[in-house]
Amino acid sequence: MCFLKEIINEGNKIPEICKRIAEIRSFEKASQKSFGEKINLSQSQIASYEKGHRIPTDRAINDICRVYKVNKDWLVKGTGKKFIDPLVGLDLDPEIEEMADLYFKLTQEKREYIIKLMKKSLDSE
Repeated sequence: MCFLKEIINEGNKIPEICKRIAEIRSFEKASQKSFGEKINLSQSQIASYEKGHRIPTDRAINDICRVYKVNKDWLVKGTGKKFIDPLVGLDLDPEIEEMADLYFKLTQEKREYIIKLMKKSLDSE
């Protein structure tokens, strides 16, 4: 928890990183249990983070960022974009870039639905 020492001494306020974890979970429309399962944490650990009772460990932060494609600077400091841009460095047509950008803004549930629709559309041709 080396880089988190500065957030520990915020008095009785819930640290901003804890609020951002709740924001990511809410965006993903995941329960605390399902959110935690993907990063090998219990529901009670996620609840403790969101309530500010515990500060997330470096491992938890890294796992959240990796699994949910979250920008670590945003999660820890509140700076930059919320999500990592997976299109950086790729030479894509503007239409493909726009479609990918829209796709990455969807929740996992909606992404799965869109993929099913696309597959169904291809099967019917």
